[in-house]
Amino acid sequence: MQRRVYLKTVPNNYLLMRLINDVDHCHQENMTDKSKHNKTESPETEIDKKEEPSWLTEGITDSREVADYYDRWATKYDEDLKEWDYRAPTYAAELLRQYVSLSHAILDAGCGTGLTGKALKRAGYDNISGIDLSSTSLNIAEQLNIYNCLLAHDIQQSLPFTENNLDTVICIGVLT
Repeated sequence: MQRRVYLKTVPNNYLLMRLINDVDHCHQENMTDKSKHNKTESPETEIDKKEEPSWLTEGITDSREVADYYDRWATKYDEDLKEWDYRAPTYAAELLRQYVSLSHAILDAGCGTGLTGKALKRAGYDNISGIDLSSTSLNIAEQLNIYNCLLAHDIQQSLPFTENNLDTVICIGVLT
């Protein structure tokens, strides 16, 4: 079953949220399939050797565990998601464009390696900042030259931005 949630305008700010259960389900199934695939067709990496963390399926959110996991996966992350035909960043950027001016300041919360940032840039957005737990992912995102600002930050904590500094927050593939 597919569930979509849209929240349009909030006074002077925009928040757009699209939860797609089938994309998340596909992501979780492919994480399991990925380890099987990699063990037969490519050399094992550190990420393949570890069991899937419980927080992926149980919602446990120990920040250090999450950061370490994504730091190990970062170099293969984009390749793996491309293999899985993961389209949520593109869908979200297209949907955002229907409601949010291209001149707005956007925070990509949980930006990772920059997949959503790339989609936002293709959609015409230029004022993009990103935060993520994984410093390795942030280093990869920095190489894209898309983000005005990238910060290592735990989104379970207060955001490190001054009030009224951002117009839009987008958070794709984070709240699974």
